[in-house]
Amino acid sequence: MKSTLGIILLITVLFSTCQKKHVDTNKTPILEINGQFLYEEDLPKISFRTLSEEDSIKVVDNYIKRWITDVVMYDYAKKNVQNPKEIETLVDEYRKTLIIQYYQQNIVNQRLKSPSEEELKSYYEKYSSQFLLEENIIKGVFIKIPTKTARIKDLYKWLSDVDEENLEKMEKFCVRNYGTLDYFQEEWFYATDVLKKFPETFTDEKTVITAPNVFERTDSVFTYLLKVTDYRLVGNVAPYDFANKKIESILLNQKRIDFIRNFEEELYKDALKKVKFLN
Repeated sequence: MKSTLGIILLITVLFSTCQKKHVDTNKTPILEINGQFLYEEDLPKISFRTLSEEDSIKVVDNYIKRWITDVVMYDYAKKNVQNPKEIETLVDEYRKTLIIQYYQQNIVNQRLKSPSEEELKSYYEKYSSQFLLEENIIKGVFIKIPTKTARIKDLYKWLSDVDEENLEKMEKFCVRNYGTLDYFQEEWFYATDVLKKFPETFTDEKTVITAPNVFERTDSVFTYLLKVTDYRLVGNVAPYDFANKKIESILLNQKRIDFIRNFEEELYKDALKKVKFLN
């Protein structure tokens, strides 16, 4: 297949012969087949920062090839389909279903309120056994600091009691010494995600996260420190502040189902008043 640039130049020369067929005057046509036009504005937007010129041309070439194939395949199928009325019936059914679903989603978004905190907690208390952890989760503080940093032992002292004052000291210390500090005492994280920050894989995750003191690893460049301030192990009930997002999704879905069911019932009752039975 010719390059995209070659195609565009060729079409530019030939396009005067089919300009009268062009229906969208707000776009720039680049080729026509079977009365269908491909416009320059519809081509993939290419960033030359991420793709070379050669790769960019390939992307556009592939798009044009796909577009041409779709056009001719559709025309061929229309001429050779055995039962066009069946297709029209399916299209009508799909259109009806799509319009109903679109309307239902809009009306649900407009009228349905998010579950209250009281509803979330009530559901959690009643069904907490359904929210068993499939992975270990932790809260804590993670620090990565150059190994040769002076007074690095001060971090251990501050990590032993992670209050607001000591947290501020650790933040300033890390900034001065080109270290990083991740503070996640207010939010649960999967332990596996946190341990990926270390320079090696741990075979006994439970031992690491249940360590009573600061867990440490050191390589030739950095020292890595993890202070776990709270944890929950696999198989235990997830804490409320970890499960609440999932509960909110469950309750919203239940409310959506109930709302649509009630709405359909109201429409049905109202429609019965207008129905004319012919027998």
